[in-house]
Amino acid sequence: MINPLLTFRSEGRWLIERESGSQRWDMAPSLAFNFLDALELSPGYRFGDLRDPDFSVRGGHGVFLTLSTRISEQTLSSAADFWRKRFGRQ
Repeated sequence: MINPLLTFRSEGRWLIERESGSQRWDMAPSLAFNFLDALELSPGYRFGDLRDPDFSVRGGHGVFLTLSTRISEQTLSSAADFWRKRFGRQ
């Protein structure tokens, strides 16, 4: 984590096939911008020659952009909390 709003990430994969001696790899560094507590935008660049759907790599090298959200019990308040706040009771 660089600061609360910016995080550096890197993802790498290496596939080795023993029979043929084939090796494939890829690496994808990215920066993650946390706009809200539950919303994240992450641009990055993927390079390498691994293109295997089993590894969730369908494209090739190049620029990518990921938009993600995080939902947990702390992200959204409950219906009971909403009504308690509405009527001013704790």
